[in-house]
Amino acid sequence: MFRVLSRAGKGKKTASGSRLGGEHIMNRSARFVKSGDEFLLANVYAPCDDGAKQELWDSLSARILLTGRERVCICGDFNAVRQPEERRSSRGSQRSVDIAPFNHFIDENNLIDLPLIGRKFTWFKGDDLVMSRLDRFLFSEDWCLTWPNCKQVANLRGLSDHCPLVLSTSEEDWGPRPSRMLKCWTDVPGYNSFVKEKWNSFHVDGWGGFVLKEKLKMIKAALKGWHQAHVQNLPSRIESLKERLLVLDQKGEEEELTEVELSELHGVTAGIHSMSRLHASISWQQSRSLWLKEGDANTKYFHSVLAGRRRRNAISVIQVGGVTLEGVNPIRQAVFSHFASHFKNSNMERPGVDNLQFKRLNHVECSSLIKHFTEAEVKSAVWDCDSFKSPGPDGINFGFFKDFWTELRGDVMRFISDFHRNGKLTKGINSTFIALIPKVLANRLRLVIGSVISESQTAFVKDRQILDGILIANEVVDEARKSKKELMLFKVDFEKAYDSVDWSYLDKVMESMSFPTLWRKWIKECVGTATASILVNGSPTDDFPLERGLRQEDPLSPFLFLLAAEGLNVLMEAMVERNLFVGYSLGESDPISVSHLQFADDTLLMGAKSWANVRALRALLVLFETMSDLKVNFNKSMLVGVNIPESWLGEAASALCCKVGKIPFLYLGLPIGGDSRRLGFWKSVLERLKNRLSGWTSRFLSFGGRLVLIKSVLTSLPVYAFSFFKAPS
Repeated sequence: MFRVLSRAGKGKKTASGSRLGGEHIMNRSARFVKSGDEFLLANVYAPCDDGAKQELWDSLSARILLTGRERVCICGDFNAVRQPEERRSSRGSQRSVDIAPFNHFIDENNLIDLPLIGRKFTWFKGDDLVMSRLDRFLFSEDWCLTWPNCKQVANLRGLSDHCPLVLSTSEEDWGPRPSRMLKCWTDVPGYNSFVKEKWNSFHVDGWGGFVLKEKLKMIKAALKGWHQAHVQNLPSRIESLKERLLVLDQKGEEEELTEVELSELHGVTAGIHSMSRLHASISWQQSRSLWLKEGDANTKYFHSVLAGRRRRNAISVIQVGGVTLEGVNPIRQAVFSHFASHFKNSNMERPGVDNLQFKRLNHVECSSLIKHFTEAEVKSAVWDCDSFKSPGPDGINFGFFKDFWTELRGDVMRFISDFHRNGKLTKGINSTFIALIPKVLANRLRLVIGSVISESQTAFVKDRQILDGILIANEVVDEARKSKKELMLFKVDFEKAYDSVDWSYLDKVMESMSFPTLWRKWIKECVGTATASILVNGSPTDDFPLERGLRQEDPLSPFLFLLAAEGLNVLMEAMVERNLFVGYSLGESDPISVSHLQFADDTLLMGAKSWANVRALRALLVLFETMSDLKVNFNKSMLVGVNIPESWLGEAASALCCKVGKIPFLYLGLPIGGDSRRLGFWKSVLERLKNRLSGWTSRFLSFGGRLVLIKSVLTSLPVYAFSFFKAPS
């Protein structure tokens, strides 16, 4: 028996309309009494027989089409799952014949399957050895646009074999969302003169960093008031103008309008046009649909993208130590406590790097890092950044700097010069300039980093490509197969790699590479004075200090991570040199030893089959973790063998506490050791294309928009794979 509880939100009572039924379905047309919104509710109890289920899907599709309702909710026990992960059995065998027809029914009717909160499965067999997600709510696109905060929660099942599902649209106040500068502001008459006048009127005393921080804070407050006066509440203002336009049109139908009324009519029409463009621009920016050219006024599509992203990122329930937490304050406090603790330094004694043989910078390279900053250099760094992408915590983006560079450059250059001299960032400035100072430093570092990073690392270094590592890995596997050599590969999984880098270790590595003292001081100030806050359902928590790790959005972080990861390369080279680890010998006449490949935190270790190598791998990774605080997640790491017995591979994996993988396996997003002539090889590419096409938001696009989607997005998805592998004809 199917059991579902639905709750339409506080105070949202429903009135029933016509009711249609069948053996496995009950339809009901209903409306909310207060709002008058009508919808179709279908309650399903699907049969077990696959043929009967297909008849049910066909019947449901016909009824949805027949009713013509835009807002549709279908709920119940569908007796089918959407993917193998939604079904678990102790015997290991999984039924999959019902997956494709069920997914086809959902896609054909443009239905939305919301994430399930609270549980993974909704049905449990008596012995709890078999479980599936058979129950769910499915919604039409217009339902999700009308009630974007819908969520389905699985409650305790008690003695039943089904969990009751609760549907809710209740909203909770998670706090204010951070404000963002909008691209459309530049289209509003008077914006440029307002900013210039305000900026030039600000008078702040102090050193350069403090002055610039305070001025930006003041301009942000001024723009908040300006936004409320000129841009806020555009939909309601547009509706007011339309109502006035209706009055003038109706009067014009009865009598000739006066010159004053005609002038007003033209003004109202122009106002609707300009405000509609502003509204479309805001929706476009909030949706982050950068592939779709701004100017497409498909606000329904933009709203659907935004609503979908917020729904995917929404947190309604979390579990901490086995305890379920709900509500705004408990969830916000738990998130804050987790991340504040996660970024704390363990303060443990770590082995030094003095005995490791790192490559070193020469005198000319050192001098290029610490020379005085020029305006051209700073301006180039600003113009290299996207104008409206990923604004900092204060909401100020690089588009603002570009638009008003003439007014800002004096304050910016004074701040930059002061930083060069004393290497200090005033409190709070590292939130505002999450990218400015690091971008300038990153541009200098990228020019010299190739001198200290080994060829085994192929990320973010000039003249090195991601495909280099894929090419080498495939060559090694192919040769081992053809020559019948034994090959052992270990794919390393680092746990939250960027978050874990120990700053003292990084500084010691840079010292060993001969980085200048002033440069190391700058880097220490950039990473060591940073604070962070966590967006919980769009609202930031309080700030907390960072004591380790590298910020993901910081332009310096990828290069600093390469320096940290170089320690693993140096350790491996030392072990190979001392014959503690034996790499794989590639080639016959003039063999080359290959022991490891690195692309940022994607690391692949390879060598000959031996227990000595297994023990050396474990020792190497544990030592590197102790030095750098980059923790290896052995449970998620993978050991793969070529021409190695499965029994030996299983014992070695047990010793390493990792799982056993098979050829082909994914490295850097592409299969290693696969046959590109087979269709199954391209399954991951086809899945990505299918997922993008089945995204419900794309159905709101016009035919022109869909054409752009195909040309600019879908055609780019397989390019990466095509750059290395030839697709079958």
